[in-house]
This record gives sequence, C-alpha cells and structure tokens, in this order.
Amino acid sequence: MKNLLIVLCLAISTFGFAQDMSINGKVLDGAYENQPLAFAYITVEGLDISVETDLAGDYQLPLLKGSYTLIFDFIGYRPIVMKNVILSDKNLHLDPVVLEAHKLTTDILLAEKAE
Repeated sequence: MKNLLIVLCLAISTFGFAQDMSINGKVLDGAYENQPLAFAYITVEGLDISVETDLAGDYQLPLLKGSYTLIFDFIGYRPIVMKNVILSDKNLHLDPVVLEAHKLTTDILLAEKAE
C-alpha cells in the first residue's frame, strides 16, 4: 500500500510538470540581410521573465497558459512589442521577428551636440 501511494504521488507530480508550455521562435537581424541575431532579449511585460537568443537566433520562453505581451530588444535596435500573445493548450511557435537597427541621422547627432 505504501509503495502504491508513492507511485501515485510521483505520477501526479510528473503530470503537474507536464502542464508547462513554451513560446519559441527566432529573432533576425534586419540590418544584415535577416541573419540570425544572437543574444537578443525577449522579455515578458509585467513579469520578471526574460530569455536570450542563442547563436542561431532561437529562443524558448517557458510559460503557463495565458495572454502575454512580449518585448524583443537588442542594443542599438528598435524594440518590437508584441501584444496579446496567447498561449493555450500547446506550445506556441511564433513567426521570425526582424529587428531593425536605429539609424543615426545628422539631425540627431547635431541635436545631441547642442545639448
């Protein structure tokens, strides 16, 4: 009886962990012919959760069911905010996100010097 109880508890805990899902995808560099962008950040707005892309630009963000706002960011690039990303009963694979570099213009540089 004791062994059956232990097996039952292990089965229930394993089932509970199996409920975790993830959002995954790829981040591309719009400044360099949409090559993979390594070390870009994907942050979940309102939560202390973020991940970084790997060398191939891929990411996996483990989350529970719900609706999320994701922020894709990299230094020197314009961030992209993706609202109402809904994670339901299965893992969600997003289309590639292309980050564009900030373009410094002469007007911006002159304004910075004037300050």
